Amino acid sequence: MNHDKTAQREMLIVRLAAPERPVAWRLVCPGDPQREACGEWSATGADATLPELAQRYPAWVLVPASDCAFHHVTLPAGLRKAPQQVVPFLLEEQLATDVDETHFALLHRQRERCAVAAIARQKMAAWLARCDELRLHISRADAGCIDAALPPRSLERGTGR
Repeated sequence: MNHDKTAQREMLIVRLAAPERPVAWRLVCPGDPQREACGEWSATGADATLPELAQRYPAWVLVPASDCAFHHVTLPAGLRKAPQQVVPFLLEEQLATDVDETHFALLHRQRERCAVAAIARQKMAAWLARCDELRLHISRADAGCIDAALPPRSLERGTGR
């Protein structure tokens, strides 16, 4: 029995790769597997399936985990600011780049412990531009939820984990 209070809904899963590589996608339709579809889209190709689906379904965008640096931080006791404002300064000494050139995404928080992904702002801007090119309506973005070693074809039915 599913106790999840969120409604299962149709979702377009899009896996971004290097700009010269095709974008892998899959349409997930809980309760209606006949409508599910998957494929690859390339800016040089003539297939309009992904852009058409992007107009109808919210997208869950997967980015390469290899382009993210994952960290755990402990927030100061009695923190009054939003964690997003404090995290860059907590990680400043651990990063090889300037915090002003880095985007920080809080992945998970349990009390004062936070899991954080650090991404170069330039890389984030490139991903957002790619999403704009596809006219995606992003409902969620994740890094590392697909193993970085998993081939792009793993989004096809029956070949994922």
